[in-house]
Amino acid sequence: PALADWLERGTSHFLGIAALPSQLECLRQLGTPDVRRRHTLAVYREAYLRMRALRHRSGRLLCTMFGRHDDPRWWEVQGPTIATVLYAADGACVPYGLVAERAMARGIVLRTGCHCNAGACMRHLDLKDKDIRYFFASGKVCGDDMGVIDGKPTGVVRISFGTFSTLGDVGRWITLLEEEFVDRPPLEAPCASCEPTGVSSPSARRVQAEVIGRPSLAVGGPNLELAPSIAGALPMTEAPPEAGRVVAVKVH
Repeated sequence: PALADWLERGTSHFLGIAALPSQLECLRQLGTPDVRRRHTLAVYREAYLRMRALRHRSGRLLCTMFGRHDDPRWWEVQGPTIATVLYAADGACVPYGLVAERAMARGIVLRTGCHCNAGACMRHLDLKDKDIRYFFASGKVCGDDMGVIDGKPTGVVRISFGTFSTLGDVGRWITLLEEEFVDRPPLEAPCASCEPTGVSSPSARRVQAEVIGRPSLAVGGPNLELAPSIAGALPMTEAPPEAGRVVAVKVH
């Protein structure tokens, strides 16, 4: 192999190692692990409750979400991530590549697809073995933007929250959903042979960020349905000290 390929596989992430002391100190300044956990769960919960309330004028829900969000002790069994499929006003499934494209245009980075867990996709999207074979025969491959084939979703949109996420981030995400997908006319690319919807860079499709750009203005206090002791752990409407454009980026 070329020298660059060999180094890419074998060289330790020395920049990340060098940054560890300052990163750990930054986390310590934000509070104890329990405080950071409660903060992250509070931000996630606000996003979930607001997404659950989004409906088209017909009464149809915009988002179908998967997970244990409604468990009586959700804060113990559900992490701060939301996996969802969006549905248009006419009931058609919205291709996840289209959601990612609209989100990228607003500086929001999502992860889409089956997230290296085809079994979970089959279970939650009610896909059979024959569906998977048909998707493959239709040109579906891992990492592409073919989010709908013959009206069936092939994956989900996942939004993740972390220590540096704020209610401002939640507000920007909900605004995107309201302006781009609630009561909108039929969307492009809902067909069987969905072409990529504009997210052409492979790296753009493989990047997951736990904070969505620079936190924006506050969008209000936490929802009253938050569990006891979850809300108020950290300031949820302010940017962390010296926040950058994107932090906690993971490339897959």
